[in-house]
Amino acid sequence: MKRTIFFLVFSILPLAAFAQQSVIDCTKFRHNADGSWSPKVAVRIQTSTGKIQLAPPASFRAGVPFKGANIGAVLNKECEQEQFQR
Repeated sequence: MKRTIFFLVFSILPLAAFAQQSVIDCTKFRHNADGSWSPKVAVRIQTSTGKIQLAPPASFRAGVPFKGANIGAVLNKECEQEQFQR
């Protein structure tokens, strides 16, 4: 039980901290047909764990953390309604 709670807390906290601090330029990301996101150009973003450099051909999917941040979930939340994705 303790292991489950530990996992849940530490898998959710980086997303929450990232989401609160992020200012993502959605024009620099493409929403792929498979639901993942890819940067169109090199991008540096600030998260609660530090700066992260993203560059093509990387892709990010919600629920899969990258360097402690759930980048795919944040992009889904902040950019999904934008018309820049494809």
